[in-house]
Amino acid sequence: MAEIFNFIEKKLMNIKPPKTGLDTYRDEKEKGLILRVSYGGKKVFYFYKKVMKKPRMVRIGDFPDISIAEAREITLDLKNQVAKGLFPSINGNNRKSGGIVFKELFDKYIKDYAQYNLTKKGIKDMSEQIARHAQNLFGLNINEITKSNILELFNTISKTAKISANRTIAYLSAIFNKGIEWELIDKNPALGIKKHKEVSRDRYITLEEKEQFFEALEKEEDQQVKDFILIALYTGARKGNVLSMRWEDISFEQAVWYIKDTKNGDPQTAVLTEEAVKILERRKSASDSKWVFPSRTSKSGHFQEPRKGWERIIKRAGLKDLRIHDLRRTCGSWMALSGASQYVISKGLGHKSPQSTAIYARLSLDPVREFMEKSAKLTNGDLHKKIEELKKQNE
Repeated sequence: MAEIFNFIEKKLMNIKPPKTGLDTYRDEKEKGLILRVSYGGKKVFYFYKKVMKKPRMVRIGDFPDISIAEAREITLDLKNQVAKGLFPSINGNNRKSGGIVFKELFDKYIKDYAQYNLTKKGIKDMSEQIARHAQNLFGLNINEITKSNILELFNTISKTAKISANRTIAYLSAIFNKGIEWELIDKNPALGIKKHKEVSRDRYITLEEKEQFFEALEKEEDQQVKDFILIALYTGARKGNVLSMRWEDISFEQAVWYIKDTKNGDPQTAVLTEEAVKILERRKSASDSKWVFPSRTSKSGHFQEPRKGWERIIKRAGLKDLRIHDLRRTCGSWMALSGASQYVISKGLGHKSPQSTAIYARLSLDPVREFMEKSAKLTNGDLHKKIEELKKQNE
């Protein structure tokens, strides 16, 4: 709840920015005048009023560039506009949208576009990113958001998370582009902002690291963590899919796992190697849950976060810069070392590529299973012998 007090210059100057998000303060003397303070330290006056039962805000200006007296005078004028049935605007331009704020545009984007065109995970990631980093835009009239506003937001996020800054700008740009398409705004304020260069990650468990990795994994006492890691490695599936794996989606007879919700939006049929089937059969015999990896404490009912167990294993193995998602890349790399083609690897990992979609459609699961079986057996084979064979082939 916003703190209410009589705005005086000294008190506003002494307000400290929050660690995250933004804080809101209401003027006791002139109702409707508020001050929002972002975690970046920016202090901005707004006019706040419910119009047609919907909360609306109009940006008045930065404090102390705009004095308290000026902000109160503008607020009074804006309230008079509302009383006359007009939605207020600082620069006097009537909005095509009737003055909707960014939060309304965002909600419309999710309702009218994202839910039909994006995956559930994509919507979740976007919503979390916007809520975490762009809250200070929610109350702004979409036509009053400038490139400088977006650039300031980008620079603030970049201080601690450059990749998140890139993602936030990409999400905002997509939302504003839809606003233009819907004729709600005339331009995209997120365009033209240079993003940070991103380097593709290529870390995986190498042939030389396999033995120490499996030795460390074998010593793990938490069987749930141990089984999760092995299933993630043997299937090459994403962490979220493995964590939410259900028995109803597994066919032991055909040795396949049907993944309904994937990152690219298309269901995927993943093959299960002999090693994966053995693990799943053991867990199934002792299970009374619909989840392969159940949890008694999580809201979802399934295992949520194997991070602590993963850190124990990696520390025990003495491996550096290795993440859970690297198991997926490891699976693909081992398939490649076993002789699998790029198309077979893409099929096995459920990658989506416009150029190879037709070929994916013609591929059966048999070659995928063949090379995934080979990669699984490679983990227990003579590693040095395999390395020597590969060296001779390349000579």
